[in-house]
Amino acid sequence: MRSCVLAALIAAVQLGVAGASTSAKPDPFEAELASVPLYLTEAEMPDAVSFLPEPPGWSSPLFLGDHASYLWGKSQRGGAREATAVEQCVFLFDDMLRFYRKAFGMDVSRANTPAIYNVLLRANVTARLASKRPKARYMRTRPYARYGEPTSMPSDEAVLRTNGSYPSGHSIRGWCLALLMTEINPDAQDALLCLGYEWGESRVISGYHWRSDVEAGRHLAAAVVARLHASDEFLVDMAAARAEFARLRQSRARATVITAQPIVNEDVPEPSVCNEIEHALARAPTDAPPTAIVPLVTNGLNRTQIAIRLVSAQRADGRWLVGTNDVTAAAVELLKGMLEP
Repeated sequence: MRSCVLAALIAAVQLGVAGASTSAKPDPFEAELASVPLYLTEAEMPDAVSFLPEPPGWSSPLFLGDHASYLWGKSQRGGAREATAVEQCVFLFDDMLRFYRKAFGMDVSRANTPAIYNVLLRANVTARLASKRPKARYMRTRPYARYGEPTSMPSDEAVLRTNGSYPSGHSIRGWCLALLMTEINPDAQDALLCLGYEWGESRVISGYHWRSDVEAGRHLAAAVVARLHASDEFLVDMAAARAEFARLRQSRARATVITAQPIVNEDVPEPSVCNEIEHALARAPTDAPPTAIVPLVTNGLNRTQIAIRLVSAQRADGRWLVGTNDVTAAAVELLKGMLEP
C-alpha cells in the first residue's frame, strides 16, 4: 500500500514539474543570447577577473564611496531623473536602441539600416559574455539586498537577487553601444557618450548597483570593444555599417537641402541655394564630355527651381545624368551662370 502511495506521489510531482516546465515562458534575455550569432566566445572575452580589482569589501575604505553613491542615488528618486532610470531598466537590445537611435541621429532598425543594426546587435549581445566570469566569481550582493530597501523597479528584484552585482551588465552594454555607435557616427560622439554614461548612473539611482560595479562595467566594455577589433568578421561588418551610414547621411542631406529651400518668384537663387550650387560644382568631375543640356531640366522653371533640380540630381560621383546621357559639363556651365551677378 505504501509503495502505491509513494509511486502516486512521485508521479504527481513529476507531472507537476513537467507541467510547470512546459507552461513556463522562455526568458527573452536568454533567448536573445541564444539567437544572435556572436563575434567571440566566452573564452575569447577579456577576463575581468585577471585585470580588474575585486569589488570593495564591506569594511574597505573604498566601500565608503559606494555607500555615499547609494545615498546619492536615493536622493535622485521621486522626480524626472528616477523616471529616466526606470525607463532605462531594460535588458534587450531593441529596447536599448529606442534610446540610442535619437542620440545617434538616425532611425536605426533592422529594416532601415540593416548593416548598422547587424553589427550593433551582434557586438552588443557578444559583450554580455564579458560579465559572466566576474559575476560568478564574486557574487557580490546588490545594494537593495544589502540594505533590505526597495528599488525603483521592484519587478526585477527577485530575479536579480541571485545575480552578482559586480560588474554591472547594464553598464557594459550601455557603454559598449555608445562606443560602437560613436565609431559609426563620430559627429554624434558627445550625445552618445553622454547617454552611455547616464545609462550606468541609472543603475545606481535605481538601487541595483554600486558605483564600483558601474565603473568596472565601463572599463570592461572598453576592453570588449578593443577585443572586437581583433575579429575579422566584426571588422567586415563594421566597415559595412560605416559605409551604409555615409551613404544614408549623404542621401538624407541632399534631400534635406532640396526640401528645405524656399521656392521664390524672383528669378534669383536664394543664398542658401547658392551655397549648395558651389558645393555641387566642387564635387563635379572635370573630365565630363561636352553634352547639351536636356530641356527637361530647364523647361518652365525659374533659376532657383532649376538649381534645386540640378543639385538634387547630382550622383554620388559628382555627375549629372539624364537617361543615359552624361550632362555634367552642360550642368556645370548652367550652374556657374547662376552664380554670376
